[in-house]
Order: sequence, then structure tokens, then C-alpha cells
Amino acid sequence: MTLLEFDVDDMSGEEIAVAAERLRAERGVIDVSIGSRVGKKGRPLADFRLLVAPHAADAVARACFAETSTLGLRLREEHRRVLSRAEIATAPGGNPLRVKVAERPDGQRTAKTAHDDVAAAPGLAARRKLRAEGERSALRGDEE
Repeated sequence: MTLLEFDVDDMSGEEIAVAAERLRAERGVIDVSIGSRVGKKGRPLADFRLLVAPHAADAVARACFAETSTLGLRLREEHRRVLSRAEIATAPGGNPLRVKVAERPDGQRTAKTAHDDVAAAPGLAARRKLRAEGERSALRGDEE
């Protein structure tokens, strides 16, 4: 993987959100995260981190310069390990849900329901209940 990192201290929250969305859509981008830190002269800044397929690093770097106010960025090659995982489609109670099921090193399986699939449920308790139902269903193997 290639890791691209840069900071900006002169963009609004709205501009940062648009830039992040556009960078996520770039071909070869695997993940975009933004953190907050304090930079020189005590100014708050947004710390961008992008995981990118190595073949796409140059194009994504150009997009970072086009979509943000950064004047420079850092690139480095990284190694990563990922767990074996699959996305399961299930529908407990008639609610279609996507659930990622991962196998941990000890053989245990864990599940996580896609947040987008439960976001419309009214209230935190309802979202948590639906998420748990999806995870139990996927771990039982109740695929659609």
C-alpha cells in the first residue's frame, strides 16, 4: 500500500468534507481518514491520511493538490495484514442488511452490520437492535 499524508489549516469544514468525498472516489483509493491536530502557531488543522494502491499514487497525489489547499504531501510504502472476510446479505424480520463477517486468527467469526443499512431506523435503540439482529443472522448463516 502507499500512504499519502498531508495537513491543511486553511480550509473550512465544508471544504474538507467535499475534498474527502472526492478523494474517496478516486480510482485506487482504499481509505481516507481525517484527524484533527494543532499545528504551528496553535492553529487547528485537518490531518489527511489516504491508503492508496501503489499504481495509483501519482494520480491520487495530483487529486490531493487539486482538491485541497495543501502545498506538499508525504508518501511512503506500507505493508498491511487483513483478516479473511466476506459480506453477507441477510434479512432478519424482512429488513435487508449487509453484514461483514470476519474470521479472527483463533478461528472465531465476528460480524458487523453496515451502518448505512440501519441508519434509517428511528432512534439509537432501534438501530442497535437491528444491527444486532443482522449480526446474529449472518453468524448463523441466514443468507438471502
